[in-house]
Amino acid sequence: MLPAVRRPPGLVEFRPPLGAAPAQCRDGRRDGGARRRRDPALDQAVFEKSRLPGDAWHALPQLPLGGAPCRVVGVARVRPVHGRSSALRLHAPDAAGPALRADGATSRTRPGRGGTDGPGEPVLFCHGGPGLWDTLQAPAALLTGRRVYHWDQRGCGRSQRRGPYSVDRSVADLDAVRRHFGLDRVALLGHSWGARLALGHALAHPGSVSRLVLVSGTGIDDDATWHPRYQDAFFRALGEDRARWEELRARDTDRTQAEDRELAVLQWSVDFADRDRAREHAEAMATPWFGVNAECNATIGAELRQGSAGLLRERCAALEVPVLIVDGERDIRPRRAVDSLERVLPRVRRTTLAGAGHLPWTEDPEGFRSAVGAFLA
Repeated sequence: MLPAVRRPPGLVEFRPPLGAAPAQCRDGRRDGGARRRRDPALDQAVFEKSRLPGDAWHALPQLPLGGAPCRVVGVARVRPVHGRSSALRLHAPDAAGPALRADGATSRTRPGRGGTDGPGEPVLFCHGGPGLWDTLQAPAALLTGRRVYHWDQRGCGRSQRRGPYSVDRSVADLDAVRRHFGLDRVALLGHSWGARLALGHALAHPGSVSRLVLVSGTGIDDDATWHPRYQDAFFRALGEDRARWEELRARDTDRTQAEDRELAVLQWSVDFADRDRAREHAEAMATPWFGVNAECNATIGAELRQGSAGLLRERCAALEVPVLIVDGERDIRPRRAVDSLERVLPRVRRTTLAGAGHLPWTEDPEGFRSAVGAFLA
């Protein structure tokens, strides 16, 4: 049974029969249309009519769109994964758009734009977490002249709260997003945990990655080599908010949604170097609020802490994809944690943005634009 699709008021939904030719969405009618190239795995899709700008949809080459602009918000069945029925759910430029379903769970995806469309190679963003959602609209807007793509990872944000959760499953989901958008080769930009995810995808599918941008990652060394220093810096940055943070943290499953959000805002505020505006920036990250997936965070976090640094070093040494490492000078995660990754990658550049924290585009947007834009050019 496909999950129910929530439709905004005034939208018209239709479901083509299983195996039917793609249909077009035009003035609320279901019209037959000429077949366009589509992923042969797709055999059912749900469309809703949406009055979006005419140029908003050319980024969905594998979808049978025609006539009026359509927002895909339903489920498209795909090949089984690991012996189970699955589907890709497809997501649009606005917050209510389509999604991608794989291995029994839906993940929201969204084509978007940088400052302008242009001939630059597309960039697929991987947000941080694990367990959070895409908050990377600001850095995407700095990368003008190219298409950018966003998604909410499995179980996170606008995506269905359903596992399984693992590093390998996340890499497979990312590759499903890439294939869904018809991207033979794409630049990947990963932030924080997303940097580790993007690196994992490049190691597993090097032929599909043209360039790799790792922003504020934590490298490939075991957590024990850097986490104690991070924890000390975290509590120093919390300052007088530490008592409230500890109170909320201790309540765990007894918190309201408002208190969950308050805890996240306190925790995220330490990621900004400008302490006068840190709470403001953290509030912006938490708006809109979708809730942290604690199970996803704990499960993938535990896997990462098990460590496999030796194997990762060997695989990274053989990676021929060009890599840019971007650090914020005042990120409270020790930047030396990334030194070993920089040393082992054969085609790597590294830039540090002065005065910036864990989200360096927030506190040095021009430096971020210059460094990443030049690398992708």
